[in-house]
Amino acid sequence: MTDLSPAAQAVLCAYRDLSWTPDEEDNGKYFKFSHKAGMAAALRSAALVPNIDRLRLLAIADELEGHG
Repeated sequence: MTDLSPAAQAVLCAYRDLSWTPDEEDNGKYFKFSHKAGMAAALRSAALVPNIDRLRLLAIADELEGHG
């Protein structure tokens, strides 16, 4: 697998890291997965990409789809 661009990697990491909510009673255990939280984090991350526009967003999406 080829490495992702920094922008695509940031979006992927934001989604992955913020889709899971730690258990309030046991912080070492994850119990809740939320696509909504992950997507919101990914969108926020993408919004921080320098010179972001619709074509750049589509390029990031294409890149991520190619690394499934």
